[in-house]
Amino acid sequence: MIHRRSLTYIDELIKDDFFGELAFFSEKPRRTTVKSRDFTDCFILDRWAFLDKAESYEDVLSLYWKINNAINDENDSS
Repeated sequence: MIHRRSLTYIDELIKDDFFGELAFFSEKPRRTTVKSRDFTDCFILDRWAFLDKAESYEDVLSLYWKINNAINDENDSS
């Protein structure tokens, strides 16, 4: 994983790792770029499709907005 602006190496991802979660929850642009050294399968989760499906699961939708608010309002990405 490489920081987009500074091109600084951050981490090497392994099987079952993920990236883009802060952008997914915060609706802000991604801050890192990921490059693959080999063939890679990626699962893309569209935020709006997720929220549409989450409408049927109140606890999931509530958790999404709790994380969204923590990141955006409290600057807490933990």
